[in-house]
Amino acid sequence: MNERIDAPWIPRWIPDAGHALRLAGVHFDAVRMREPLAERVASELLRCTDFDAGPIVRESTGDRNMYFLLPPQTGGGYAWPPGVRVLTRSHGGMAYVGVPALTT
Repeated sequence: MNERIDAPWIPRWIPDAGHALRLAGVHFDAVRMREPLAERVASELLRCTDFDAGPIVRESTGDRNMYFLLPPQTGGGYAWPPGVRVLTRSHGGMAYVGVPALTT
């Protein structure tokens, strides 16, 4: 396991191995961005927070989106630029985010 993050500090929604789909809006909201904007935002967040930006998930196939995870039910309270989508629990809508394990 990662030495900096050990068992009592790993949230239950992070799988022990592989990947798992998690319903946005339950354990987290997600802000989805496409590259190259997502790469620039991630770099700035990491730089400005001294590498303590919070969870960021990158797709390894397909559109190469990045998902910035926020506390649940908080993503909808902000105005996001065009092309950015907030994934949360909404009236009649559900969105899932693939969450990878911390280790292989």
